[in-house]
Amino acid sequence: MTNIIDFKIIDGDYTKSSDFENLIFESEGCTKMENEFVVLESKGNNIVVTYDIQIEGNYSIDRGDYLTPDFVSIDVDSVDIEIQAIEIDENEIELTKEVETFYKTIIKKLI
Repeated sequence: MTNIIDFKIIDGDYTKSSDFENLIFESEGCTKMENEFVVLESKGNNIVVTYDIQIEGNYSIDRGDYLTPDFVSIDVDSVDIEIQAIEIDENEIELTKEVETFYKTIIKKLI
């Protein structure tokens, strides 16, 4: 069984988890990024995963006063990934439920 530690991101055009809170605030709670991709390396194989990601959350602003600055609290409620395609060494593979679930887990942990 392949483990998460066997994968690393070597390239891609994707939203990092460190940007989720800013995206929630800027989009007022929900945003969807389409056609993102990561290039993974695992055991000498290059794996390209193309996906859409939807990020939902909420935020609240506690308005400060003359002496206290505003405080913004942001919570990420959900991150949903929809796999569009997976290629291993330039060969597209069939997206079974098991394969899709496995790569969703890998992407969520690595980004």
